Amino acid sequence: MFDVLYKVFLETTDPKTDYERLQSLDVAFSILVHLFFYMFVYSLFVLLFDLPYRPISMLFILAITMVVGYYSRLQRSKSIYTILKNMGYTEKESYNKTMSTIRNGYFTWYFLG
Repeated sequence: MFDVLYKVFLETTDPKTDYERLQSLDVAFSILVHLFFYMFVYSLFVLLFDLPYRPISMLFILAITMVVGYYSRLQRSKSIYTILKNMGYTEKESYNKTMSTIRNGYFTWYFLG
């Protein structure tokens, strides 16, 4: 399972990936796994802090956030790549700098969080 999730992460942060890649089953699987995990964490917070329990609203908000997030992350990767190329970096340098920036930022901060 983690192999699939990591592959999805790598491919959806690659600036050369087409947007159609986001419409695949493994991306949907990744979203479902994350939805399950986040709903579990939400349920824990509800129990620990006596918060109101609104699972349908939370599920909807999380699903929309993740779908838009995949698209936005790929768009950001493509944008950084284009800007670096326009600044005079070679295609290989632009690609490597983009991959380093996106993957270090997202993998380090978001996955540790």
